[in-house]
Amino acid sequence: MVGNLTIWCLQHSFNQVAEVMILEYFEAHRRYFEISEETLRACRDVSPSEYITPHRLRACSADFLGSATSAFEAYQRYLPWILDDQHEMNLQFSRDDFSPEVAELNYKALTQPNELSDAEAQRVQEYQARSHDRVMQMMERNKKKKSTNFDGAMRADEQRFVSSFKSFLFFCRSLQDEIYGTVLLICGQTPGSARSMNNAFSNEALKDRHPVAAVLKHVDGYPEWYFRMRSKRNQVKDGAGASILGPLPNIGIGLQSISRDGALGTNVNDGFRFGDITSSLRFSANVLEASIKP
Repeated sequence: MVGNLTIWCLQHSFNQVAEVMILEYFEAHRRYFEISEETLRACRDVSPSEYITPHRLRACSADFLGSATSAFEAYQRYLPWILDDQHEMNLQFSRDDFSPEVAELNYKALTQPNELSDAEAQRVQEYQARSHDRVMQMMERNKKKKSTNFDGAMRADEQRFVSSFKSFLFFCRSLQDEIYGTVLLICGQTPGSARSMNNAFSNEALKDRHPVAAVLKHVDGYPEWYFRMRSKRNQVKDGAGASILGPLPNIGIGLQSISRDGALGTNVNDGFRFGDITSSLRFSANVLEASIKP
C-alpha cells in the first residue's frame, strides 16, 4: 500500500476517536480472555467430572478471540485505503465550495437563473469550472489506480474486511450457546446437548425460573444486543451481500436486502461496525462474569 502506512500513522496519532476505539477493543479482548479462564476454573470447581462443557467453552472462546483478532487486523489494513481516499478528496474539494452561502447560490442558479447578478453568475461559473477540474483529476487518479496493483490490493483488503466481519458473527453466535451451557453447569444443572441461548428467552413464563435468564438480568442490554447480533448472523447465513458503512473511523459492513424486482437496499443505521466487535467481547465477558461473581 503505497503511502498508506504514513497516512495511517498520521491519522492514528491525531485521530483521538480511532485511538480510543482501538484501546477499548484491546481492553475488551483482554478482559474476555481473563474472565473465560476464571469461568473454566469455576467449572472445574463446581463439577470436576464434567469435561465436555469446559472443553467446548475453551474451543469456542479460542475461535471467538481469534476471529475478533482477524477482524481487527482486516480493519487495520482496510481503514488506510478509506483514509487515503478521504485525504485526496480533502485536497481536491475546498471547504469554501461547500459553505451554506455557496450552496444557496448554486440552488439559486438552478431555480432562478435570471435573478443572478453579474457577480453571482461569475462566482457560479468559477465554481462549475473548479468542479469540472476536480472531477477530471479524480477520474485520472482512479484510472492510474486501476492500471497498477493499487486498485487490486485495495479490493483484496476490502474483501478480507467484509469476510472477516461476516465470519465473526458466526463465531460470536456459536459462543453464546456455549456460554448458555456453561452458565447452566455453574448453576448446578446438566447442560445436555440442547445448548442454545434462545432457550433463555423462549417463554416469558419460564424466565423468572430459568437459571440463565436469572443471570442475564444482571447484564444490562444483553437481550437487545443478542437478538440484533443473531439477526445479523442469520442474514449472512441466508446469503446477504455487504457494503462498507461509515462513519470514520468506526467503519463496518451493512448487510443488503433485495426486493423481488431486484432493488438492493442497505439500512445504514443498522450495520455491524468495528465498535460492535468490542461490544460483543464485552457482553460475552459480562455474562460469564455475572455467572461466577453474583
